[in-house]
Amino acid sequence: MSFHHCAFPNCGGPQSHTVALAESDDAVNWNLVANFPFYQGSVPDVICRSSKLYLFTPGKVKRFDQLSQQWDANPQSVSITDSIGNPIQFVDPSAFVDDSGRLCLFFLNATGLVGDPAYCATPPCTAYFDSAVEVPGSEGTQFIKQTGHRIAYTTNTNYKPTDPDIFFHLNTYYQYISFGTGTMVYTSNTLHGNYIQVATLPNGYLTQSNAGVPCGMFDQNSGMFYSYGHRNGVNGTEITMASHLDFSVQANYNLLFTGNSIGLGNVQVASPGICINTFLPNLIDEKMDDHAITLWPNPSDGHVMIQSKNRIKDVIIYDLTGKKIKTHLKVMKQSPSLFFDIQAGLYIVQCFDEKNEVTFTKMLIQK
Repeated sequence: MSFHHCAFPNCGGPQSHTVALAESDDAVNWNLVANFPFYQGSVPDVICRSSKLYLFTPGKVKRFDQLSQQWDANPQSVSITDSIGNPIQFVDPSAFVDDSGRLCLFFLNATGLVGDPAYCATPPCTAYFDSAVEVPGSEGTQFIKQTGHRIAYTTNTNYKPTDPDIFFHLNTYYQYISFGTGTMVYTSNTLHGNYIQVATLPNGYLTQSNAGVPCGMFDQNSGMFYSYGHRNGVNGTEITMASHLDFSVQANYNLLFTGNSIGLGNVQVASPGICINTFLPNLIDEKMDDHAITLWPNPSDGHVMIQSKNRIKDVIIYDLTGKKIKTHLKVMKQSPSLFFDIQAGLYIVQCFDEKNEVTFTKMLIQK
């Protein structure tokens, strides 16, 4: 989890914020990452791709190479342009890796705005949330904006929503946006499509007071959504968390950590961003249950039967870095026969059954 911290009681502007990084085995109990080089930055978001970790802040990215165990000496500049090269001003970037392995940024479009992009001087005002795709070979430093807007929100107050966060579960992309200390939820069935506010929540709010600048994920072990944000506490802003089965009702947020409880002292902590650590294959190996499902034949040429005590609903294939390779949705068979047209190698097979139970196993492809 990335977040920033700043002084209490006077936090100051973004130039006075410091980026920090925490880690957890269960997404609930967090500790600071050892030897992480704190640096100046605000509203960070974190993502892993292959052997690199990327920490994005407005206009910057700092990268960690797992193979060399080295961080960039300094954050690198990040630019977004439209399809003909015009610069796009942006704030509050949230990162995502698409099915082609490209980094994508979701952001609040600040092009042409003067001053605070969250302020609306003469209502009504519209906040535009857009997305961009990485330029090949730029390693997270250059992006091209995708056509249209992901979300357009018009407000009749002096304040606009900010801080998008993007994540995926099964066949749905979820986008959180922040409005004050509240979190609104939008969904789409395509990554760069039009996102619609969740109708089952009051005005789309997962919470209206306990989680500003949010982030979220789906936890496979518990079968729960984990949502995070920050709120105002006795000692300034503190990180909060809610676990919930779905988005049918508003979530119950509780304190996750403060500056003191995570070991930073009497500071404010805010603006969490989250990702799954995909560096180590044994993080997946620990979750294996080879008795719940069986692949036959294994090894195979890609044609396999999945034998299970329950009907298989969805199947996702990952390589050993954690990158998603193939997806089969709505299979709904007890022993489906599937063909995985992928290169030879060792893969992780993730199966969701009709009871939403999750099982991992290994698959070896030989050609």
